[in-house]
Amino acid sequence: MISPLSALLTALGLVAGLVILAFAVAAAEWMLWRAAARAGLPTPGVARLDEWIGGLGGLAHSGESRSEPPASALGFALVAAGSVFPLGLLLTAPRAALLPAGLGVLSLSPLVSSLGYAVAAERAPTPESARHRLATASRILFAAPAWLAAVAVAAQWAAPPAGSLGAGAAWVRAGLAVALIGSGLLILPGTVAERPLASRPWGGDAREPSRAVRFLTGAAHYTGLCSVCLLAAWMTGAPTASRPSFAGLALAATAALVLRLAPIFPRGGHWLRDAPRWLVPVLLAAYCARSSFLWEFITQRPGAVP
Repeated sequence: MISPLSALLTALGLVAGLVILAFAVAAAEWMLWRAAARAGLPTPGVARLDEWIGGLGGLAHSGESRSEPPASALGFALVAAGSVFPLGLLLTAPRAALLPAGLGVLSLSPLVSSLGYAVAAERAPTPESARHRLATASRILFAAPAWLAAVAVAAQWAAPPAGSLGAGAAWVRAGLAVALIGSGLLILPGTVAERPLASRPWGGDAREPSRAVRFLTGAAHYTGLCSVCLLAAWMTGAPTASRPSFAGLALAATAALVLRLAPIFPRGGHWLRDAPRWLVPVLLAAYCARSSFLWEFITQRPGAVP
């Protein structure tokens, strides 16, 4: 039987590992961004890694360094829990344990972060901070249906016998990965540069006056990014695989970086910023089509007997 002390040390070690992983991902993205700026691409420069983690979003960091009221700590603890717990579940639970109960936890975890921002807004020190936090909570809540639909569709193909896609349906797995990542980027904690309800965050909350809050939400942001990429690589891989492959993780990370950059371009960027509006009906149509005779006809291998 595991002692309480051993369980506590294991949990603390897991949380420390998740934080290190989040900072490693943030550092890798920061170095890529600086390399793009040196190559002449029109990307704003961020000199320090802590500024990047604190939230780029096209916004300057607050010049103040104000402490938060103790009551708002509960809200930001919920924001962190909504990102840390899903990644811990993905790294520790076997794939079979995620179907279907674990996927329900993963799909609903953004609502915990949204609730955390709402609680922090209620205890905000200034009306401006309250409006900012409520806008972030609304953004996550607005994008949650797209994430829920993407996880449901991915689970439909991952669970047997529907998981038997065959080699000819690799494009389906790729499309599901893009849908998971594209919708998952919308529900991460952090600041956005464009319209509050339809944009992707970058790092932490740059408008927050407290440096500790910017650091905490930045760590939560990159922890959530890791869980989104891991789930996309896991759920859209081979149905018999217990862990995602390195190639799948690399492709998921590349797709996430591309989808994070794409909305800043004038042409086509608004389609990605408005993804919560059109992604839900598309995913629901895909969910319904999977059970129809049309899908069986499309995925039938050449020469197969109906």
